[in-house]
Amino acid sequence: MIPGLFQTENYARAVFRLVDTRPEQEVEQHLAARLERQEILTREHPPQVVAVIDESVLRRADAIMGEQLAHLLRMAELPYVHIHVVPAGAGLYIGLDGPLALAMLPDGGWVGCLDHQAGSAAVGTEEKVATLLARWEGVRGAALPEAMSVALVKEVESQHGPQ
Repeated sequence: MIPGLFQTENYARAVFRLVDTRPEQEVEQHLAARLERQEILTREHPPQVVAVIDESVLRRADAIMGEQLAHLLRMAELPYVHIHVVPAGAGLYIGLDGPLALAMLPDGGWVGCLDHQAGSAAVGTEEKVATLLARWEGVRGAALPEAMSVALVKEVESQHGPQ
């Protein structure tokens, strides 16, 4: 999926509705929380964000994907946002094992987060964070450079028609 920090309201709502037993009120609560978290990108001192997205995610053909890709391209214009795409031709790579997120803390330490079907789990032990950092390098190594990634997103977005 498109990382939560970069999801449009419509895309995020569709993601939350994937759980067909989730009540609409809960969908809207999750949506509000996600949109609030995105405010981190517009605060006075935003964090540097590096995201790697699999090309197959970009090519999901549905009614909201054109809007989502246009938004992703706007986010990629921010100087502190770096988007990379793993091309379809990359074959198998460690990122297919599941999503991960890493954040550097103010003290220079790292914390990781693993998302899964039942929720997410924080990873803070030195050994596990080292494992995630190594896997992250494998994911980044499979991805295109930033300029080529943005060009690929533009190419796919153009196939969705005007927004």
